[in-house]
Amino acid sequence: MVDPISIATTILTSSAVKYFYGKQKRMNFLNEAVENAASHVAQNHEGLDSSIFATVFDSKYVIELVEEFDDGGNLITPSEIAETFNQGMLGEEVEATPEELVNEFLNQLEIEVSQDQDIGHKLLMEYTQRVHQYTERLEEGQTEILLELQEVTGRLSTDKKYSIFQPIPDRFEKRLNGEHPHNRYDLPFFGRKNELDKITEFPDSGKDVLILAGRAGIGKTRLVVEASLLLEAQKPDWQVYWADIHAGNIDEGLEELKLEDERNTLLFVDDARNADQIKRLFDLTEQYQPHLKLIFAERPHFISSLQDYGNRFKNVETEKVELQPLNTDDVHEILREYYGVTHPATLDQIVSISQGLPLFAHLLAEQFSGDEQTSDPVCPK
Repeated sequence: MVDPISIATTILTSSAVKYFYGKQKRMNFLNEAVENAASHVAQNHEGLDSSIFATVFDSKYVIELVEEFDDGGNLITPSEIAETFNQGMLGEEVEATPEELVNEFLNQLEIEVSQDQDIGHKLLMEYTQRVHQYTERLEEGQTEILLELQEVTGRLSTDKKYSIFQPIPDRFEKRLNGEHPHNRYDLPFFGRKNELDKITEFPDSGKDVLILAGRAGIGKTRLVVEASLLLEAQKPDWQVYWADIHAGNIDEGLEELKLEDERNTLLFVDDARNADQIKRLFDLTEQYQPHLKLIFAERPHFISSLQDYGNRFKNVETEKVELQPLNTDDVHEILREYYGVTHPATLDQIVSISQGLPLFAHLLAEQFSGDEQTSDPVCPK
């Protein structure tokens, strides 16, 4: 099974190398994103020079890795890039390991890329052939590639400029109305009863922060949206907002939340990678207890930093819930009820490929339903 971020990591690595090695010509559209990512990481580590990333990604070894990847070779891992570091490059003041710095740089570059739809489209064009090669091998277990690539190359194109805080129905209006091409929240919600109960009961739990951990495509965001709608119906004294911590300084949007009036507020934060903003959210949670609570939805490899903040704030109680893939019965129910898929072989094939990831099950069901050449009949709904 491919590491969840390997295709994303490789594309970002390849892009950064081509940016530095090509003297910014071929990948000049990455100029601001790369420079911002390098500066951000350097600011987080005393004694670290942001130019170190230009040295590493312009090294002969990393360039060779990228050339091999472009020629059809293996994916690139952060540990391979980290091998180009030496202690003299970092200096004594830098406490982080080379691999941690590489991961942090690539994670920050992912954030920069995800906020610019044009960059996402250009990267897709640049790597279309390699992405296609991997997506054709889904049966071999490459189930997260499309999902991760969606996260890396930008959010759904929209004319809206999102504010820092938005009510859940407003933020996810297109998905709730079935207007999103892949993430359709108008579809019936199956399974996850225990997790739904955990979120709807969260305001009365005595906890302050709930961390939902799960792989890409496992349904973290859909779960929170579904639970939020239930929670607001069951507990009208609570308001639920989506918080975009990358849209600006969160303090600029606090007035809308009316926290000073002790308004019960639940903030949903998806893909939290901005350290300063996360710290500020924990500050606010401690300040406005018990009226402000946080729910983070995050991939497993980014959970530790959130838990670290939970440990630093002694008065903030944190709980983690790890989302597991849907079981076979739940996936079968989705396929039967919404797509009319009833043939046992087709059901089993989609379950096997999707590995319990609901988003991928939906994508595959749409593909099977529209594929006239499939040998397994798919009953129309």
